[in-house]
Amino acid sequence: MTADSTLENDLRARLHAAAEHGAWHPGMGDDAAVDDVLERRRVQRRTRVAVLSAAACTALVVAMVPLLLGATGPAGQTATPSAVPPSSDGVTDESIQAQLPVDLLSAPTRGSLAGDAAYVEAVRTADWTDLSGGFAQVADRRVAFVGDVPGGRWALVVGQTGGRLAHQWFTGPPGAAAGELVADRSGVESEGDAFVYVLPTGSHQAPGSPPGAGTELTEVDELTVVVVAQPGDVVQVSDRVVVEADGAVSRDFVPAPGGDGVAVTQLPGTVLDTSEGSSSAVFRLVRDGTAGPVRTLGLSDPLVLTDPPPLDLRPLRPGSSDVSPDLVRFAAVEVARHVGLPADQLDPQVLWSGPVSAGDGQISVAMVALRMPSGALVVNTAYAVMTPGTSARDTPLSAVGGCGAETHAETAVVDDLAVLSRCSVPGDLGARETVYVGSAPPVAQEMRGAGTYGSDEASWVVRLDQGHGSLAGGEYDTASFIGPGYALLDQPVAVDPADVLLGGPR
Repeated sequence: MTADSTLENDLRARLHAAAEHGAWHPGMGDDAAVDDVLERRRVQRRTRVAVLSAAACTALVVAMVPLLLGATGPAGQTATPSAVPPSSDGVTDESIQAQLPVDLLSAPTRGSLAGDAAYVEAVRTADWTDLSGGFAQVADRRVAFVGDVPGGRWALVVGQTGGRLAHQWFTGPPGAAAGELVADRSGVESEGDAFVYVLPTGSHQAPGSPPGAGTELTEVDELTVVVVAQPGDVVQVSDRVVVEADGAVSRDFVPAPGGDGVAVTQLPGTVLDTSEGSSSAVFRLVRDGTAGPVRTLGLSDPLVLTDPPPLDLRPLRPGSSDVSPDLVRFAAVEVARHVGLPADQLDPQVLWSGPVSAGDGQISVAMVALRMPSGALVVNTAYAVMTPGTSARDTPLSAVGGCGAETHAETAVVDDLAVLSRCSVPGDLGARETVYVGSAPPVAQEMRGAGTYGSDEASWVVRLDQGHGSLAGGEYDTASFIGPGYALLDQPVAVDPADVLLGGPR
C-alpha cells in the first residue's frame, strides 16, 4: 500500500468518526461524500507547482538588479508557545516532530495578531470546510500564523494527523473578526517545510465574488503573498528575471517583509501567468545561513480570465508564411512569463514562420523576437503539430511545444539575426523526433555544422532557401551560416527559455 493510499484511508476513517460524533459535517458519514473529498485532495496534489532549478545558463553573465516589491505588511508579533497536546490518534508529539522537516507544532504563533489569545483560540477551533490540505482534530491543531496582510486578514492553522501535518488557510477582509474568516483552499505546501498562500486581486472583481484563486477577475492588479516557514528562516523573494542591455540575465533575491520565517508582501499582478496559475516570482529559504532551492510563487488553481487577443503579426523575412496567431502568442508568452510583463508590452515581431517537415508530417513554426525594457532582444521559437489537410495558419494548438530561446544585446538588429532552434516533436509510439530549424538573412546560402548522429560523429550542410532551412535528427550545439560576403560562425543552438532565463517558472 502506498503512502498516499494509507493517508487517504486514515482520512476516510477520521471523517466517518467525526461525523458519527457530531464533531464535523454529518455528510462525511456517507462514502460518496468522502470519495468526493478525497478526489479534491488528489486534484490539489496534482496541481501543486513543482520546485524549479535556479541554475543559470553558463554562457550568460549574472548581474544583481533591484527587486520591485509592493506594499509591506505590518511587523509580526510572537506569542508565547504553549505545550502541544498529544495527538488524539495516539501519535506523540515527539514522533511526529521527528518526521516533519518544519517544526510548526511547537513553534510560537506568528503574525500581527499572535498576541491576541482569544482571537488565536477562536481561529484554532474554527471549522475546516476545505480538506485539500488534510484534516486534523481540534485538539491536535495550532495556529501557525494569524495577522493583517495587505488588503485583508489571514490565518494558517496546522495540526498533526496520523504522523502527518495537515493545514488550513483562513482569509477575510481587513479587520475581520475570527468568526468572519473563511476557510480557503488556495494555499499550497512547498516541499514540506513552508506553506504558501497567494491571493490575486483586481480592479474588475465581480460583485459578491469570494476571495481566493476562484475569484472572478478580468485582469489581475496585484498578488498578496504570505509564506510561513520555520522560525528563524529568512524568506527571500524575486519577482522576475531581468534581461540586461547586454543580453545578460539576472535575478535578485531580497528578504521579504515579515521576519522570523514569515513573509508578508505584495507583487505586481503582471508576474502572474493566469492560464497556468504560475508566475515569474519565486522564493527561497535561507536557513542557518544557507540558501535553499528556488521555489515557485503561484496559485493552486489557474484563474479563468478573458482570453487575451491573439498576436496576428506578419513575418519579417521573405520565404515565410503566416502561422496561427495563437502560436505566435504562445511563443511570446513563453518569454513574457519569466520577465513578468505582458507579451504585448514587449514589442513582439515574427522573425520567420511557416511549415517544416517533421517525420511523416509537418509542424508549424514561429520565431518571435521580443524587445526587453533594457533594449535587449530575446528570440523564442515554438511549434505546433499540423493536422493533415490544414494550413499553417489554421493549425490548432493541440500539440505545441518550445524549440528554444536566445538573448541578444540591445545593439542587435532583428533583421540581421541568425537563429538555429531545436524542436523535439512527438513521433510514433511516444518517441520524440528532433528537427532543427534555421533562419538567417536571405544572403545566407548554407547552414553547416558538426556533432553526433546516433553514436557516430557527423557533419552536415543544408542549402538554404531565402535564408531558411531545416534538418532532422542528430545532436548539434552550433551551426555556421555562410553566404557571399556573409559568415556567421558557430552560432549556438537556442535552448529552453527556462534555462536561458535562469530557471524561471513556467
